[in-house]
Amino acid sequence: MKFPKSWLKDFINLPNNDLELAEKLSISGLEVDDIIQPKKDLSNVISAQIKSIDKHPEADRLVITQCHDGQNTHQIVTGAKNIKEGDIVPLALPNAVLANGLKIKKSKLRGIDSFGMLCSESELGLCEEADGIWILESDIPLGLDLVEHFLLNDCIFDIGILPNRGDCQSIFGLARELSAILDIPLKHAKWQPPTPSFKSNIHIANSLPEQVPYYSARVLKNCQNGQSPAWLKARLWACGLRPISLNVDISNYVLLEYGQPLHAFSYESLKQKDSSLTLNIRFAKEKEKIKTLDEKEQLLTKNDIIIDHHQRPIAIAGVMGGLDSGSTTNTNNETLVLEAANFNPVHVRRTAHRLNLRSESAIRFEKGIDQDQIKLASDRAADLYHTLCKAEVGDCIISSTPHETPAIPFSTEKINALLGSTYSNQHIQQQLEKLGFNIDQNRCLVPSWRQHDCKTLACLAEEIARLDGFTAIPDQLPQGPVLHPPEQENLKERRQLRKHLAQLGFNECCSFPMISDKDWQLTHSTEPPHTVIQNPISQDQRILRDSLLSNLLTIYKNNQRKQQTQLHFFELGNCFNQKNETFNLGILMGGQWLNSYDKNTEHLQKSSLAHLKSCLEQSLSHKNLLFTTNTEPPVYSHPSHYLNIHEHTTHIGHCFELHPSTLKTAGIKGQVFFAELTLSSTTQEIPQFTAYSKFPSTRRDIAILANQTLSYQDILACIETHKHPWVTNITLVDHYQGEQIDANKKSLAFALRYQNPNDTLSDDAVNKAHQDLCKNLCDHLDIQIR
Repeated sequence: MKFPKSWLKDFINLPNNDLELAEKLSISGLEVDDIIQPKKDLSNVISAQIKSIDKHPEADRLVITQCHDGQNTHQIVTGAKNIKEGDIVPLALPNAVLANGLKIKKSKLRGIDSFGMLCSESELGLCEEADGIWILESDIPLGLDLVEHFLLNDCIFDIGILPNRGDCQSIFGLARELSAILDIPLKHAKWQPPTPSFKSNIHIANSLPEQVPYYSARVLKNCQNGQSPAWLKARLWACGLRPISLNVDISNYVLLEYGQPLHAFSYESLKQKDSSLTLNIRFAKEKEKIKTLDEKEQLLTKNDIIIDHHQRPIAIAGVMGGLDSGSTTNTNNETLVLEAANFNPVHVRRTAHRLNLRSESAIRFEKGIDQDQIKLASDRAADLYHTLCKAEVGDCIISSTPHETPAIPFSTEKINALLGSTYSNQHIQQQLEKLGFNIDQNRCLVPSWRQHDCKTLACLAEEIARLDGFTAIPDQLPQGPVLHPPEQENLKERRQLRKHLAQLGFNECCSFPMISDKDWQLTHSTEPPHTVIQNPISQDQRILRDSLLSNLLTIYKNNQRKQQTQLHFFELGNCFNQKNETFNLGILMGGQWLNSYDKNTEHLQKSSLAHLKSCLEQSLSHKNLLFTTNTEPPVYSHPSHYLNIHEHTTHIGHCFELHPSTLKTAGIKGQVFFAELTLSSTTQEIPQFTAYSKFPSTRRDIAILANQTLSYQDILACIETHKHPWVTNITLVDHYQGEQIDANKKSLAFALRYQNPNDTLSDDAVNKAHQDLCKNLCDHLDIQIR
């Protein structure tokens, strides 16, 4: 969000150093993405009144104006069509610089001297396009420096507000945060809530108090609509919003200033024969329709909250108002109904996402608003409508649900333990109180604007750390030795394998485990794929491979097309069969093994099956590989150049020359040799999560007297075999050998936890199950139950 510095100064006195201010904001968790000064060079633009307008003698489209700035008169030649005598306009004098960088100079237009330029709003950087010269308010003094008056060279902070900091998504919210960061008090508002002149006569029927804990409405009579004043337009433009009309701009202005979304209904479109107005808050009916302000018809569901009037939806709560009930942009003396409410963030987020209506209001409701500030924002809007639109203000009708102030258990010791700091209790309390928290003995009361994200003691610790700066906490080395877990044996083996193959001249490849139908058919003919992905990235990656061959062939072909002759590749990767997943090694080689300069020995340098077999034996010497030929080779293998690979008596892979027809289909020339081995196999069974039982458990013990020759593992295995399904844990709690028992005996005590995942266990049922277990142990083992 963009924050004009001049607007922030309405609430707090800020230092002049913008870079230092941005750094403090970023350190405290509000990252400043940019410091924008779009019109910093704008200068020498004053207000002037047009005293006369005369036709240009040499150009029909130009006029000669005499503009008075209160002291001097300036002759300006212009082509503007929207000016008349008496208008007060912006005048850029010679040497003035406009927002687009244009420097104004004295010039001649068709032989007539022009000592400056009349400016539009776009030329002063207030908007992107303008229809003509900017006509200022009639009460603006002449000769006024407009750049200074309208803050056109203002500094703007572009800050990335995180989802948990919705309280800072407003001018007042950021000023409140800066007050704590800089330890500068907030200013009092310069406006006063208007005194209601009549009763609004509105009835609110809220059938969803949990989803809509606060809803208010008030009537504003005789609103004089029109263009917003320049200062209001400038602030909206600075924050990235386009001014529309006074009625609309005021609600947007309050949205930016206090972070409270507002909506204005047209009273004329809602009123019925009776004098009262009833607003119903309810869930929409399934497939109920409403045409929103963007002129699109929306299909609602039963999970969408709507504002209803006489069974007619007039707004989607927190997202967008209805077209038929919205205020117009060009109507004077209009009566409005001003809504200010708090809607459930989850419902607003779901509805806005489903309808693709990401309005400024929805974004703020999603992050959570300050319910205690809704009335303040409504009063602020009423003040602006009263001041700028000359509206008569009615009283505010409120339907609200009381809510308690949440409290977090407070402990200075625990906060210091979390941070690794040594802050005093007084310092922590002072810092939290700056942020609006209130310490009440061993509780910390959370302010209304932080109740959406501050819920635990860790949140309070984070507030202290970011306010003081994380650099203020001294660095401490971790206590105790740093333990490195033992390296897994299979990872060590694979790393060594990669090293050996690279030393032998192979290049490692890494490809996707998904292949196309064409690649599958290359090595499987008409056999259907084992595993097909239901939602593939693309149709060329819809089959999970069961071999590394197709991927390596694609890499081989691409390199051969680039006239490479030494093609030796390997890949370590997962392959997928119908029942299991394996980790395989694939090696593909062809062409020359070494560059040959002697034509007489060229045949000795070509790749061969014997060469590939030798590389496998060197790289996997620890596996004692056996090569046999007593198996029918696959169709893509050369019929007489095929070897099976065994590790002891287990078949783990094969090694062969590719069939010439397979190579021709793949678009590869020459002889190519391939080997693939399964290094490890992992079953495809996926562990299933078992929910924790919500019912209580109970414990029973078994004390066993057994011979010294009977091992603990045998006893435990017997308990595991004959235990009841209710037994969820078995623990050895005692082991005794000594004078109190026979020297050839040992005493073992086990604790068993019984728990039923579906019901509460009774003592009788547990006792019976435990007695049965003891009996089975005595029947199957040479033991005594003590």
